[in-house]
Amino acid sequence: MGFHTDQSRQNEIDAAVKLEKFWKAKIHSYGDYNAVDWWIEKGGRVWAVGEFKNRSIRSDKFPTLFISLRKWTMLQLASLTGAIPFFVVNFKDGLFVLNLQEAPVSNLFVHKRRKNRARNDTEPMLAVPVNMMQRIDNE
Repeated sequence: MGFHTDQSRQNEIDAAVKLEKFWKAKIHSYGDYNAVDWWIEKGGRVWAVGEFKNRSIRSDKFPTLFISLRKWTMLQLASLTGAIPFFVVNFKDGLFVLNLQEAPVSNLFVHKRRKNRARNDTEPMLAVPVNMMQRIDNE
């Protein structure tokens, strides 16, 4: 199960349920330790792929949010097949989505976590603009 807690797993399930209603699609989880979290089926085909993050801050706390270069690359590779690459973030003030094909990414940098949990706790990251994300609920 990686670094998921019971609560983080439930947050991911809750977000998937909301998105299924919003997109009128079926969200399938990839297994643990995959580069991205979901593949999304709509109309009997793979319509999108998605990476989910849960954040304990409001969406207006920072202008950008980080995604690992590894995850961004896998989402972009999947988009070569026609699947939409979504970055989904559950902030304290709502659930937000971003189509990464429509968003400028900038500021490739090396990020090191404050607490080492695994050998890959230092990795290249990209900054994505929060203000381009679409809010799909008002919680």
